[in-house]
Amino acid sequence: MIVVIASMIVNLLNSKSYSYQIADGIFKIELKSGVQYNIDFEHLRVFDNYTNFSLYFNSENINEYHFNVNNYAILVLTYDACSYTNVVPIKYTIDGKILNVTAYQDGYSTCEPLYAYYAVKDDKDLIELDLDVRWIARDKNWFNKMI
Repeated sequence: MIVVIASMIVNLLNSKSYSYQIADGIFKIELKSGVQYNIDFEHLRVFDNYTNFSLYFNSENINEYHFNVNNYAILVLTYDACSYTNVVPIKYTIDGKILNVTAYQDGYSTCEPLYAYYAVKDDKDLIELDLDVRWIARDKNWFNKMI
C-alpha cells in the first residue's frame, strides 16, 4: 500500500499537469523602466508591430522579426509580495476571439498588487481578443499536508 501511494506521489510530481512551467507560446516580459503601469493593460491588448510593443516592454525572446509572423497579446496577471505569491500561466488556447488562459496562483493577501507581464503569441490576423483566465490555487505546503 505504501509503495502504491509513493508511486502515485512520484507520478504526480513528474506529471506535466503539475508543472509550474510557463506555457509554450507565452513569454515573460518586463515593463520598461520609466513606464508607469497603464490602466489599459487591465484589458487584453494585442500588439501587431514591434515598434509599439517596444515602447512599453523589454523582452529577451521577442524582437522585430517575431512580429513578421505573429501578433502578441499582452496578458497582465496580478500578484503581491506580502506572502509567497506567484502567478504562472501554464496553458492557453485561442478559441475564436477568446484567449483562454490557465494560471497557477499561490494565494491572496491585502497587499498592494504587483503585475506580471506576459506576451502571448497569436496569429497575425487576430488584432482583438477577449480574456478568460481560469485560476488554479496551489498550496506550497500540499506535500506536507499529505504526510
